[in-house]
Amino acid sequence: MNSIEYSKRAPITDVSPHTLDYYLKGMVEELGEFFGHLKRIERDDRGKITPERFAKMKEEMGDFEWYRIRAWAKICELLGTTFIPLEQVWDENILKLADREERGVIRGEGSER
Repeated sequence: MNSIEYSKRAPITDVSPHTLDYYLKGMVEELGEFFGHLKRIERDDRGKITPERFAKMKEEMGDFEWYRIRAWAKICELLGTTFIPLEQVWDENILKLADREERGVIRGEGSER
């Protein structure tokens, strides 16, 4: 499944329209739950990722992705544009990073390097 297909299917499970803030808070919440499992790997699982723990982490990552795609769709909506596929965002990001690597500025600070 790609981001366009996911973005079309995700609203079906959204019980009502929400604000961007709602989706962003949901992302943070789900990441917190994901990181809770990372903590438990260290505390409870002796540093080993068990199949059970991995399944729980995968579920939390899926929940995070749901909020992320809904937040991105809301941002596009607020800008008055159609949904911009995340694959496009990813492609542009890789090009930017490759350019920085070529120019020897992959390390450092600031967005405009």
